[in-house]
Parts: sequence; structure tokens; C-alpha cells
Amino acid sequence: MAFYPLENEFIRVEIENDLQTINITEKKLDGIEIKKAYLDMKYELNGKLYKGRQQWRSGTVSSVEEVDTIHGSGKRRFLTIPNDDNLVHTSVEFILLDNAPKLLWRMKTHNNGENPIQMERMEMFRAGYMVVSSSVKNARKTEPGTIQIHPDASSLIFYSNGWQSWSFSGTYNYFEKFRQTRLGPVQGMMNYNPGTPKPKKLASFASDMYALYGDIHYQRGIVLGFLSQKKHFGSLEALTHTKYPALRMWANGDHTRIDPGKMMETDWAYLMPVDLNHDEPMADYYEDVARENGIADKYKEFEVPQGWCSWYEHFEKISEKIILDNLQTADDIKDDLPLDLIQIDDGYQIKVGDWLETRDVFPNGMKPIVEDIKAKGFTPGLWMAPFSISRESKVFEEHPEWILHFEGQPVRAGWLPQWGKGQSTALDLTNTEAMAYLHHFIKTVVEDWGIEYLKLDFLYSAAIESQYQDPTKTRAEVLRAGLETIREAAGANVRILGCGCPVGPAIGIVDAMRVSPDVEETWLPEFRGIKFIVNQEPSMPSARLAIRNTMVRSGMHRRWWINDPDCLLLRPNAKLTMDEIHSLTTTIGMSGGSMLLSDDMPNLPEERFRLAQVLMPLMGERPFVPDQFKNLDPSKLRVDLEGPIGDWHLISYLNWIDKPVDLLIGLKDYGLDPKQEYVAHEFWT
Repeated sequence: MAFYPLENEFIRVEIENDLQTINITEKKLDGIEIKKAYLDMKYELNGKLYKGRQQWRSGTVSSVEEVDTIHGSGKRRFLTIPNDDNLVHTSVEFILLDNAPKLLWRMKTHNNGENPIQMERMEMFRAGYMVVSSSVKNARKTEPGTIQIHPDASSLIFYSNGWQSWSFSGTYNYFEKFRQTRLGPVQGMMNYNPGTPKPKKLASFASDMYALYGDIHYQRGIVLGFLSQKKHFGSLEALTHTKYPALRMWANGDHTRIDPGKMMETDWAYLMPVDLNHDEPMADYYEDVARENGIADKYKEFEVPQGWCSWYEHFEKISEKIILDNLQTADDIKDDLPLDLIQIDDGYQIKVGDWLETRDVFPNGMKPIVEDIKAKGFTPGLWMAPFSISRESKVFEEHPEWILHFEGQPVRAGWLPQWGKGQSTALDLTNTEAMAYLHHFIKTVVEDWGIEYLKLDFLYSAAIESQYQDPTKTRAEVLRAGLETIREAAGANVRILGCGCPVGPAIGIVDAMRVSPDVEETWLPEFRGIKFIVNQEPSMPSARLAIRNTMVRSGMHRRWWINDPDCLLLRPNAKLTMDEIHSLTTTIGMSGGSMLLSDDMPNLPEERFRLAQVLMPLMGERPFVPDQFKNLDPSKLRVDLEGPIGDWHLISYLNWIDKPVDLLIGLKDYGLDPKQEYVAHEFWT
């Protein structure tokens, strides 16, 4: 047994040459220890699955060398695995930063053989027991390695990040179950990464791109994840049984082909011990991701969108008159309610996919409306689902070679009745003509129509389970290439909002990102008045789910983009009570993110406009969520502000149950000094 350490004042990392495992001990937060967290790689050749572990015993580790990275200086070592029997060669690069407890590593696989291989996954970290029975008593050890957050860990938690904008995110306690849909054929493909598990057992959880694994009692944990998703979708899985803790992370290979002489490289993996007493335990991770993607501080002072969207009252039944009437109202009230953006949502196009052909209710096309919006001093915005295709569209009929397929059939990319024939499909972005079409219609709406703000929806459809025409591309690479094409066609000055978008590949491309399901005019999910089963769905449109996801993803705001909490609904004929509207308004205002109205403004009572007026000017600051790692449904928000009176704090408490509760404000619960004196003012009354 040989040890090859990397260490700084915070953390010690040892790489063993027995099955190539990693041992990690954190010094400053005494008690975090990881032993024999192993690495692996799985690929297929001629229909047979091969694993790397047994071939890796003969790996060698290089000497320590100093290295400079965009994240600071550090110490680097390479783990090199010789060719296996199929002439597949793997190497792993490790970097331990000098001035922070952060370990970075990435894996490269070279195919030196004569036949192509298909990559299944590149296992970056795996430690602990995996329970193979619903009973802990009957659990058995299936893998080497142990993970210890504290010697006496008793209250393990797992923060899970959902795959895309609408996907459920939040902190699970050890006694809970992973939230997942019961409407698999409808919701499954949209909200879940096909490479990430959907655990069903107690205390078994999964996450996409990154996660936090910790002990809430001892207030410590680790953040594990990837710094980017340009090359692969990263998945994580965890077990929070106190007796059998386990954690693993891998880069999805998506069965991607690696031809002879070619190689595959992962994005950088990332591990950092954290103190859960910190206001934002994951702050360093969010900022390191921004730096890795070239956007450090880009959105720190970025202007937050505030405007009107046509969707939530008119839906797809919009017209030229409706848009112009709302534009006129926005102009009439601009002294009292200074909106900037007028966004034309779904319904202007004849069919999804035929983006440059407008319906008869827009007799003059889109360009004159855009000119009217600009003439009144507003920013013209337009909704699109650029990767989605209706089966009734001309594109689908005339260019079947552009369509993404799975098992010989066009993919099912989402069940949307208003788009015709229910199931939409998607563009294959590895087809060069399809990419040229994408570039063409984006460039047309920007340069010819004059659009300055693009809301891009249903972006997950380019990365669902499928077979691309170019089998050498991963799903993350394909989605990233599509987003880069849109950005190139739109230009640097057009604001882009991503929606229904897998989070990682969009970082550095979009300016704003939806971080929650659609808001909807109901508190709990419904579908055409049906509540049974549907109201327990974790990612369907509803005000409640929009609020909670906005809270738990607040750390992304002004680091990766401007968070979009979706629209503010104010009209009295909605199904939301005034208390629910106050909750929605409070969360949107305190989120620091975008603020868009979506009622028919000419018919909105004056007193309802006042609910939006109190949010102006938008604060734009990123809030803290003091109980984010204590509850799956956190209740508290805090925004720190400055003004003529000096420093002050805006705090809120959200009552999730359906009856009033007596509330005692504990200053310490909000991270405030209980020894100081405060003057308190209740906001809504």
C-alpha cells in the first residue's frame, strides 16, 4: 500500500494505488473524514460492459508540482492508468488549492484500441455502504469506502439540485423520501435527467450537478459537484442513514462513442468541506462555478428585468390588439409603475417550430408591434421554444431528417395539448442543417423584427434520452452547442432568459434563468380543475412550488445569472387568496430577481397595481435563507440593505399550513445579533 499525499493547512488528500481510491481528512472542521472513495470508469465494447477498477491496480502517481489555476495556486498530481486489455487508457488530474479547502479533479479516457467504445459513466467519487434493502437492519456492504461528516453524526441532510428550471430542489432530512412524479410519462422526461437515479427508498436521494451532504446537528458538511457541465451531465446519489452513510458522483457518458485515437474528458469535479453556520455555506461553490465559466462578477450589478408578460391571463389566445392594449396601459402608468419589458409569449406563431410564420390575429406581423413597443420606450421581448417542434408544423413535415429520434421514432419531448397532437418532439442539434435553421430564425427575430429580449423555453428537449445523428456527442455537449448557437445568432446585447433548461450547460450563456416551476393561478398544482394526485406533484405549475424553489435556489442569483421567480399574479378573479398573493409578492420582491406582471393590465383594478408598486424600485439583492438546510420547505428569508438610516434588514416568514399560527420572531433564527436593539415595522399592514 502506498500513499501519495496532497495537503494544505485545511485538508489532506491521499491517493492510494490499491484500486485507486482517495482518502480525505479535513483539519479545521475536525471530524470530516473520507476513506477509500474510489474512482471508476465503465464503457461498452462489442456489447460487453467493462469496468476500470480491476485494471487500475497498476496505476502510478506523479510527483507533486506547483500549478496556477483561475481559482488560485495549488498542488497537482496525476494518476495514470496504463492501457487495459482493450487498449483503453485513463488518467486523473488532481489539484488541491493552497489557500482554501478545495479539491479539484478531472478524468480523461483515451481509446488506443482499434474499435470504438461507448462510454457509460466516469465515476468520480464513491464511498460508503449502499443499502440494498428497505430495512437498514438488512443492509449489506456493497462497495468499499466510508464517509464520515462527524464521529457522532446523528442528523444527516442532503441538499438536492434538480436537473432543470422546473425540477424540485431542496434539503432532505434523513427520514424523508426523494420527491418524484407519479405522472412519469408526462412529467418524467421533462423534469428528470435520464442519467440520474430516482430513488424510492427511505433516506435515499439524488441530485444533478452538485449537492451538499452534511449533519445539521453538528453544522458541518461537504459540497460535492462539478464546476461546469459543458461536457457531461453530472449526477449524484446519497444515503443519509446514520449507520450507513454513502455518497457517489459520476459524469454521464450517455453511451457516447469514442472512436479509435479519440479521448473523452470530464468537467472539473469539486469537493469542499463547509460550515453550515455560515449564512451561505455553498457561496464559494457558486462563485467558483461562475469563475470557471468566465462570468465572475458579471451579474453583480446587472439590471434586473421588470415588465409585463402576456401568458398567465391570455395564454396562447393572444392577438395584436391585446399586446397593444397592454402596451398602452404600461405607458399610461409608467410614472407610478415603471415597467421596462413587454414580453410577447406563446401564441403568436402558427405552429411551434415554424417561428417566422404568425397567426391571423397578428395581421401586420411582429415587426410593427416591436416598433410600437420601442417607440414608447419599452424593451420588446419574445417567447420561443427553439428546440421544440410540433408534429403539425411544416418543419416536422418537410424536414424529418432534422428531428431527434429514439429507437427509430421521433422523440417525445413533452405533452402539451395546445401544441397539437399532444406530444411535441425536438430538433436534433447534431444535424448541421437543423443548427443552421436555429441560427436563422433567432437571427431573424433579433435583426429583422427588432427583438431585444428572448425568453427561451422547454430547452431540456435537446437533451432528453435519444440517439443523435452524431453519436460522438454527449447530451450536455449537444445542449451547450445549441445554446452557444443561439447566443452567437442573437448577439451579445440581447438579453436571454432560459426556462425549462438544464442548469449547468446554460451557465455563461443566458443572462437570466427560471429557477422554479411556472407560477400558475392556483396555490397547489391542478390540471383542468383536477386536484387528486396532481396536487402532490413536485414540479408542476403552482404558486406554492414556484415560491419554495425560488427560495432554495437563491444562491445562484447574481452569481450565475439573474434569477427568474416567474410572474406576479394580482388579478382578483384568480384562484389565489390575498394571503397567497401576499406570499407570492413577498417572495418575488425579496428574491432580488425578475419581476413581471402577467394579468391583463387594462382590466386590473388600481388597488391591485399597488401590490406591485411596493416592490419598486426592485431591490435586486440576493437574499439569505436561514433555514434552507433545516427544512424541505424553508420559511425564512432575509435581505440586507443600506439606506439613509444606515444598515437595515428585511425579513419574512412564510406559513406553509392552511391555518394561522402565532409567530415569535427569533433574531438569532435569522442570523441577526440578539444583543442589538432593532426597530421593527410590519410590512403589509
